[in-house]
Amino acid sequence: MSEQTGQFRSAAFGGFHRQDVLDYLEKLTAEKQDLASRLEEESERRRQAEDRLSQAEEETRTIREAQEAVTGELDYLRNELEARSDSLSHAEEEIKVLRAQVDALRPGAESWEHIKEQAGRIEINAHERAQVTIRDANARASDIQAEGRRWVHELRSGCDRLSADLNEAIRSAEAQLDAARGAFRRAEEDMEGYQASLSRLLSAAEQEVVPPSEESSPEETD
Repeated sequence: MSEQTGQFRSAAFGGFHRQDVLDYLEKLTAEKQDLASRLEEESERRRQAEDRLSQAEEETRTIREAQEAVTGELDYLRNELEARSDSLSHAEEEIKVLRAQVDALRPGAESWEHIKEQAGRIEINAHERAQVTIRDANARASDIQAEGRRWVHELRSGCDRLSADLNEAIRSAEAQLDAARGAFRRAEEDMEGYQASLSRLLSAAEQEVVPPSEESSPEETD
């Protein structure tokens, strides 16, 4: 306080110079505001530091839990690896046995492969021959169908011509039959006319000839 008061100028009527006091108060106010601002910044930094610390502790706890989980997983994988190693050893032994069996069966397998190749070639050749046979059969069937259609067309044309000829012959026969019937009817009519004329002639002849018993005597005539 004495240091500050030493900076004040004395007034003419006692006391200190007003402006010096005001300047000093303004300075104290500014320093107070600056300290308050620093204190607030420090508090904010402290709060952020505490938040970071809490976050770090949470992350540490999470990492510790993850580490424990990884440790458990590693233990499980280690046990699984040991079991797989045992299984692998057993499988290798079985592979050795199977390889020996394969080596023993390889000559027969090679013969079987040769037989399969020959069978495959035979099957391919048979398939090709079957395809050729099918193509030839299809071509032959097409030719037969075309020949059949042509034969049916010719047969149908012949039947149409025969039907036309038969119809013409029937019409001619019917015309001739009608003419014969007319001639027969005319002959019957002529025959009936001849019979009627003959009957009339016979009747006239019978009337002209008088039997002797029926002639009149001279006395009767007189």
